[in-house]
Amino acid sequence: MKRSNFVTLLGALSLVGWGTTALATPDVMQQQGVLRDDQGYVVNDTLPVVMTIYDSPVGGAVLWTSAAMNVAFNDGQFSLGLDDSDLDAVLRSTDDLWVGMTVGDDVEMTPRSQIGSVPFARIANDARGDIEPISVSIQEYGEVINASGEWVGEPTGHIGPTGPDGAIGPAGQDGATGPAGPMGPPGIAGPVGTVGPAGPVGPAGPAGPAGPAGPTGQNGNDGTVGPAGQNGNDGATGPAGQNGNDGAIGPVGPAGQDGNDGAVGPAGPTGPSGQDGSDGAAGPAGPAGQDGATGAPGETGIVTIVPWSGFIGTIAAGNSDYAWAGPTALVTTTATQQLTGVASGALGVQALGATTHGRVGLCLQPSGGGAIQNFVAGYIIAEWDNVARTTSASASTVPGAGSWNVGLCVDNSGGFDLNSTDFVNGWVMVSNQ
Repeated sequence: MKRSNFVTLLGALSLVGWGTTALATPDVMQQQGVLRDDQGYVVNDTLPVVMTIYDSPVGGAVLWTSAAMNVAFNDGQFSLGLDDSDLDAVLRSTDDLWVGMTVGDDVEMTPRSQIGSVPFARIANDARGDIEPISVSIQEYGEVINASGEWVGEPTGHIGPTGPDGAIGPAGQDGATGPAGPMGPPGIAGPVGTVGPAGPVGPAGPAGPAGPAGPTGQNGNDGTVGPAGQNGNDGATGPAGQNGNDGAIGPVGPAGQDGNDGAVGPAGPTGPSGQDGSDGAAGPAGPAGQDGATGAPGETGIVTIVPWSGFIGTIAAGNSDYAWAGPTALVTTTATQQLTGVASGALGVQALGATTHGRVGLCLQPSGGGAIQNFVAGYIIAEWDNVARTTSASASTVPGAGSWNVGLCVDNSGGFDLNSTDFVNGWVMVSNQ
């Protein structure tokens, strides 16, 4: 099997024990990395390895060559120490040293790696206190802190301002009116009408005693006595005497029979309205009216943008299902609305020299629970080592009507837990198409 000429270093070349021990032991140069074949797969085998030190990245003079060493490669990872009595003088001779690596019967891999640890070993005492670099750079990335002490690496987690809400669509038609409730109690009665005519009078009571007689009138002159004439007319009645005191009222006679009802008199004027009675208890609700016609579609545009952020916990190894990398956001969509989002978080492995791999994406899950699914059928394949690196994903989808949890998702199908983690930041936008 032909090995690739590409080696991913997991740690810089370093000198172990440079001048730090009282014993006259030779210095040890550690070489660590990952070996892949020409198809990009990690190598699992034990193979002979020869290391050679040059004074130039290309061509140049050979300053030192190791004996062939049998090196074990586990998931491509290897670590070996170069320990030779002649190595010390070579390492001290110059800072411009380059190491080449030959595996098995393949040609030496390119490019060569520069040995950058000798200058640091010479200032080891200063490294115990404050470090004094001119700038800070990361291998395969570039400068992250410049000579003025300013951060110039890639920013993460920036979220723009929320856009305005889209216009609200028109309301649907009103449903049918439900049945009326029961009638309230009657108001206060109006005034009584005019009394009808009285019935017939009952029998009179007994008469009281007679009053005293009045005085007698004067006698006329005597006439000739003639034959007796006819009786003359009665003289005028003298004035009536004063009424005597009323006699005691006799007992009331029995009531006469009720007379026939008199004709109904005209209606009296309407009395003032009585106070409203208390509302009667509400009747049962009538059946719901039919749904009104669907309103016209609202204008297209952004409905809402929901951000999220938080710490990422450990993501277990050997899992081919997606798991959340940190917290998520909750959004609700109609059948035609679209979700668009982006998220990034720091992921890595704590074990020195260890790597793991898996898929990364932007995922959603029904809010009531269920499978975590990638926004899209495609995905990003990522590999992580013992440096927590920023991992990002972005995507867009139309999931249908429902409420959804949205966040950064990872399936860690490699052999090591993702347990060197930091924060995740992201946002998801709901928009009308």
